[in-house]
Amino acid sequence: MRLSLDLLSSDQQQAVDRLYSHDATLLYAGCGIGKTIISLTAINELLRDGILKRVLIVAPLKVANNVWLQESKKWEGLEHVRMGIATGTPKQRTAMVDNQNNNVIVINFENLPWLFTRMGKAHGFDGLLIDELTKLKAVGGRQFKSLRPKLPTFMWKVGMTATPVSEDLQSLFGMCLILDNGKRLGTRKDAFLNKYFYPTDYMQYNWESRDDGSALLTVVADLIYQVPDYRHTLPPITYTNRMVKLPPDARKAYDTLAKDGLLDDVIASNAAVLSGKLLQAASGFLYRDDGPPTPLHDEKINACVQLVKQCSGPVVVCYWFTQDKERLLQAIPNAVLLGKDPATIGLWNAGKIPVLLVHPKSAGHGIQLEQGGCEMIFLTPMWSNDLTIQTIARIWRQNQTKPCQIHNIIAQDTVDELVIQRLEDKAQFDQLLRKHLNNRQPQEIMK
Repeated sequence: MRLSLDLLSSDQQQAVDRLYSHDATLLYAGCGIGKTIISLTAINELLRDGILKRVLIVAPLKVANNVWLQESKKWEGLEHVRMGIATGTPKQRTAMVDNQNNNVIVINFENLPWLFTRMGKAHGFDGLLIDELTKLKAVGGRQFKSLRPKLPTFMWKVGMTATPVSEDLQSLFGMCLILDNGKRLGTRKDAFLNKYFYPTDYMQYNWESRDDGSALLTVVADLIYQVPDYRHTLPPITYTNRMVKLPPDARKAYDTLAKDGLLDDVIASNAAVLSGKLLQAASGFLYRDDGPPTPLHDEKINACVQLVKQCSGPVVVCYWFTQDKERLLQAIPNAVLLGKDPATIGLWNAGKIPVLLVHPKSAGHGIQLEQGGCEMIFLTPMWSNDLTIQTIARIWRQNQTKPCQIHNIIAQDTVDELVIQRLEDKAQFDQLLRKHLNNRQPQEIMK
């Protein structure tokens, strides 16, 4: 049975009206609030009324393959949307794009350069929707560069995200540039930084806001449409840190690596590499340039096994390193890896998978996991606050009926503790944006 668009809430319908009536919008809506059906409804109406002729949707690969077409088929009343998914082989992508009957094309970020190289200036799209706009916040990236010259050719642009400033306020530059062609924040990143921030180091690698961010947020506020936050209606969520202590040999190896930047034939050539190596050591191994990884300890794996046994129902276990994935599959025989098979998600939501192993980059956006369980374990904390928030939102989202528990396994006196502290510090940016938008008058938001 298909769902009727009459089921959209008043908040969702107001968001549809905003997308219909404005040629540029950053749709800021929490995970699971229905951004996909909101945008599909607006696109359907724009196509119906002849305002748009053809729309390009850019999304993460798993979302492009598993969400957009399925969502369009779930709802009745979207008869003006004829969707083609252009994520397969070059031949398959070409067939989808060249079929002019497809007035909505969904493509993954990685294939953007291919699309515009193939189609050139006359690409034929007048609408652009980017699902998870934060993925294009880095203006120096290949995908951003392939899109940038084409931006003025789109008459309607929407970017969607639940975490626009999860890392810092600087990310607003690239996102706004995509949506308004530089109208609000300019087209040069250096000028933007010098206007709204100041460097905190001689090499100008790190920048702080000149004020509390109010000046910047005031300039971009009319571009942002926030769907009312619903998190206060969700079941409670609890965060716990399971501390583990490194055994003596692993402790010595970790301290040597932290102090000297090298351990045997493992060399950290710069601070970023060293940070990654220390996370590996805290997790229990070290990757080497040649040969298999060097094992250091199993404390985190053992702690994870214990936590899984203590969980009252199905649990999601998040890993970061491939080596951890292999070790987890050995230590937890009934664990199932979330890979390319779309049936895995259905099995999880049906409660038929006791332990689901996921990588945040694969499951952090768009995948719905809430029906299957309400507990999640992070084997390794992530520097990315965006990925952390998005991954947790796979279970702590609308339609979740049970209290949720998030377990972080932390190696004591290691970089793990620093990562957790940085995540807590970054949370201030999201709180600042929400406060700023909530303080505006309703007529300001809708004009």
